[in-house]
Amino acid sequence: QLAQTDRPLPKYFASGAPKLEMIGAVDKAAQDGAAQEQRDLLVPELCGDFFLLCMSLKERPQPPTAEDPNIDLAAATRLLGDLSPEASSRSLDAMATLAEQL
Repeated sequence: QLAQTDRPLPKYFASGAPKLEMIGAVDKAAQDGAAQEQRDLLVPELCGDFFLLCMSLKERPQPPTAEDPNIDLAAATRLLGDLSPEASSRSLDAMATLAEQL
């Protein structure tokens, strides 16, 4: 809703308004076991975007809790496993930047 108003976006939306289509792309890549090149492009963007981290790789539509993180660990492993060293480094840098913003 904020993305559709003139109000400034929160600082954790570092790359601008949330890209809703990215949720589907991340989930599809995780489920289908996408090629390494595609994962190398998606994962750094995922790691640097608070909205994507909160909304992607869900087992159920419910929000996570301290008792139930509500993450599809098998899909996350398929997506995050075996990244190139460059993509791993970019992902860690993106996550560090996001952590500083939060």
